[in-house]
Amino acid sequence: MIKYTCITLLIYGCFANNNAIDTKKDLEKIITSPSNPGARTESKMTRTGQPVDPNMSKWRKFYQGVPNKDERIRLTKKLEFLGQEESLEKLIEVARIQKAVGQLMKSEATYLVILRRFPENINSLLEIAHLYLMKNEISKCLSFLNRFKDHLKKVSDQPDLIITYQYTKSLALLKQGHYESAHQILRNILKSDISFIPGYSTLGTSYLNRGKLKIAEFIVQRGLNQDKDNPTLINLLGVIFLHQNQQTKANIQFQRALNLNPDFAPSLVNRANMAIKRKEFLAAENDLKKALSINHIFVHAYVSLGILQKETGRFKEAQASFAQALSIDPENAYARFNLALLTADQLKDTSTALQLFHEVLQTYQPNDQLKDLSQLHIDGLRENRISQ
Repeated sequence: MIKYTCITLLIYGCFANNNAIDTKKDLEKIITSPSNPGARTESKMTRTGQPVDPNMSKWRKFYQGVPNKDERIRLTKKLEFLGQEESLEKLIEVARIQKAVGQLMKSEATYLVILRRFPENINSLLEIAHLYLMKNEISKCLSFLNRFKDHLKKVSDQPDLIITYQYTKSLALLKQGHYESAHQILRNILKSDISFIPGYSTLGTSYLNRGKLKIAEFIVQRGLNQDKDNPTLINLLGVIFLHQNQQTKANIQFQRALNLNPDFAPSLVNRANMAIKRKEFLAAENDLKKALSINHIFVHAYVSLGILQKETGRFKEAQASFAQALSIDPENAYARFNLALLTADQLKDTSTALQLFHEVLQTYQPNDQLKDLSQLHIDGLRENRISQ
């Protein structure tokens, strides 16, 4: 029962890492689609009747998803070409490329060099804050956001920077569990720009994580009214259906997202998780390997791969996959819980397993079910020790 619950929990969490515009194709489609009133240049009006500032769409380039494999190779070669550039413009380009291809520590170092030399560079303040958010270093993220806040008056004529600041702050607040404050920011953003797809995705995900499925579905459907072919929202709708025990409807949404974008990693992982539950391990592994070739720092893909390897008796490989997930995101409760389970049941290392289960309870946002299961295992392992 615990093993099945573990896999089910994982499926529910897989979408969490993708609250961004997914590809350049999706980006262009959202900006130019006739179904998106906020982007109609002929009327230049939103549904609320407010004029659209053309600068409002600039945030979209900041929230593009990870590059695909070919784009990553191209960007990595460009990094070699840029070399040891010293100008501000080139240093920022280097930091952005390093971040895009997953070289997060190098990107952090480059941004810190920029800010030592150009402490008033507001773009770098905002971008390093987002980098720390990616690394789950929330206190550092908020520290740089506060530094950016000191410059808000200077950027009052740049709504793209303001909306990026507000959105990044909302994500940090959600990580800390300050839901109402984060939700208010997101609602305000959507009032300003009803085509801001990450706002719908993040708000819907937050309500989903708190078990408010009807509200989550309503928000996602509102987002789909703006962009009916957005893979992030379609995938999220599938996850909501999973929570409602409607697996067939969920699978349809995951497949629909993949029909629109065959390289959409979250839906590849979700489809793989459903295949794992059906014991279709080869199909699942192919999807997971493809997801990791697209996004080599996708934590949920490593966790799912670890579960698959555990299910097929490859315990050391599973241990390595969970460890890889935690090296990318040390606060990931799903990765730590599954590693603890493996360590207790297959590797028979009770002391390490107890430590890992305790660490699950101390991570930022383990859900109630993970907390209960971790405590259940802690109690069971302690009882076994006493009986021995």
